[in-house]
Amino acid sequence: MAGYSAVGTKRKKICEQVNISEDLGKRAREVVDAIRHRAYEIFVAQGCKSGSELDHWLQAESELLYPLHLDIEDQANALIVKGEMPGFNLGEFELKVEPRLLTIAGKREQPNGREEKNTPSNSFNAHRIFMTLVLPETVQCEYAAALLTGRTLEVILPKMPKSSGLTSSAP
Repeated sequence: MAGYSAVGTKRKKICEQVNISEDLGKRAREVVDAIRHRAYEIFVAQGCKSGSELDHWLQAESELLYPLHLDIEDQANALIVKGEMPGFNLGEFELKVEPRLLTIAGKREQPNGREEKNTPSNSFNAHRIFMTLVLPETVQCEYAAALLTGRTLEVILPKMPKSSGLTSSAP
């Protein structure tokens, strides 16, 4: 779904539907492999000394992953998750919705079109995203929708209806 909105403004906002995937396996493996490779490079650069594996992994994550900042708005019938996705285009990331989890994974193309090397970078230059967000309520996965409007990702997650809690008793 692509469209625009020009209400009250001269600027058009392109709104595109984001793919919600059943399986992020390939994208998740790519991210984990890149982090593992960079953590090993850090290990070697620091003299192959054991005992700092977690530090190496966390440093690799901070170098390779763009730090997503997501807000969750808890409405009556849905959770609305919003966040900025600067530089990420439609098709460069996917979402997976589970009853209590939202996972975002992807990799944006380099501006020069070349494949990214696993070299140190700051978060502004990080070209991968991978985040799993624990949701505060159970959602109906099959009715989830996601839109990318400019740089803003919005995911609409309808809540699972609450049971009334009433029990019927037989006469």
